[in-house]
Amino acid sequence: MANHITGVALVALPAEIDVANADGVYTQLCMAFTTGIDIVITDMRLTTFCDSRGIRALVHAGRHAAEEGVELRCVIPPRHVALILELLGLNEHISPSPTVPAALSDDKPVRERGTVEPWPAFP
Repeated sequence: MANHITGVALVALPAEIDVANADGVYTQLCMAFTTGIDIVITDMRLTTFCDSRGIRALVHAGRHAAEEGVELRCVIPPRHVALILELLGLNEHISPSPTVPAALSDDKPVRERGTVEPWPAFP
């Protein structure tokens, strides 16, 4: 469930994101892209596994966020999932942070609506 706090939604993701639940993760993230929300933070601190369907769900949710003028940020401790996203070149799009406070820090200013960078093509 998303927690809305002054233009920010925090969405906790499951321990594993795979073919069984990737569509639900995508839907859960997209439900957070509502009026008044400028930043959606995906809390992946408990996520230890993310297969290609999970990555696809994150990428498509990121594209949807960009279309809505919302910035998608991810809380991903430096572990396997973070490495996969880095290897795929997605770090510049997801703004990874090790903690929720870091994701909300002032050194990551909210981009103006309509200026969110487009996401790369991903099947």
